[in-house]
Amino acid sequence: MKTTIITCDVCKEEIPQRGWEETAMKLEIVTNCTSRNPMERITKDSHFQANKYVAEDVCQLCMQYVAEAIARAIEHRNLCRTA
Repeated sequence: MKTTIITCDVCKEEIPQRGWEETAMKLEIVTNCTSRNPMERITKDSHFQANKYVAEDVCQLCMQYVAEAIARAIEHRNLCRTA
């Protein structure tokens, strides 16, 4: 029986294959910035509007970190507006 080792595209750690809830998932972030896009740093794309980041295999922990970072940034932005 052949074993496939899958590593997370974000943290580069091996993803355990114990159950469906721990399987690797695809992460796709698309942004539309009219000025220089921050995604350019992680997509390694030199285009002015490098607006798409795709990772085929992402572990649950990294997926949670990304979601928390986005939620925190939105909350912070909203708090700054009301202050």
